[in-house]
Order: sequence, then structure tokens, then C-alpha cells
Amino acid sequence: MLARSAQWRTINGESRDYHTDRTTKARFVDHITSHRPLIYRFYELVQTYGTTWKALIEEEFGDGIMSAIDFEMQIKRESSPKGDRVKIGMSDKFLPTNVLRAGAYSTFQVDLRAQASS
Repeated sequence: MLARSAQWRTINGESRDYHTDRTTKARFVDHITSHRPLIYRFYELVQTYGTTWKALIEEEFGDGIMSAIDFEMQIKRESSPKGDRVKIGMSDKFLPTNVLRAGAYSTFQVDLRAQASS
């Protein structure tokens, strides 16, 4: 939802309050995850450590993403004096980000070359 000026809302017949337009709800918690503690903990891990994981991955691999298609996961139980622990290992394919720049291979120039050769 876009926050619009009071003048725009008056002209177009909108009566919403400006402050309600500016607020956003948290998108990461919904009614399902808030009632399932295990799933909520995964959301909590990403909220807490997500930026750190991102920085470490970018430091090691450069700009890009982890593929969710080619994904493997291992779950193991580890004994500990403080109680059993869950060990989760994830293996994803790294996909580097391709930077698109206007230049010799831009669509506009390729189209001009195709027209010139015909």
C-alpha cells in the first residue's frame, strides 16, 4: 500500500488516515507459525542470524544466493550433558548474481545489428 499525500487522497476520494498508510505489519509471523513452536524457532533463527549468515556467505562466495531447488539437509541427534541437541546441516548450490549492464550485448544494440544485417 502506498502512502499518499492528504491532497491526493482528498482529490481521489480516499478517506484513510495517513498514519495507517505508513505502518506495515510484520510479514514473518502469521497465525500458523505463531502456534507451532518448532516452526517459529526457525523463523526466529533467520530473524536473529540471517544477516550474519548472509555476510559470511557473501564473504566466502561473493554476491549470490543459495539455491532452494538443489537442497540437501541432514538432521542428527547429539548427546550433551545439558540435554540432547539437534544438529541440522544444510547443503545448497550457490548461484552467483549476474550483473546486467547496458553495453555491447544489450537488447537495444542487438536489435539494431539484426536489422542492419537483414
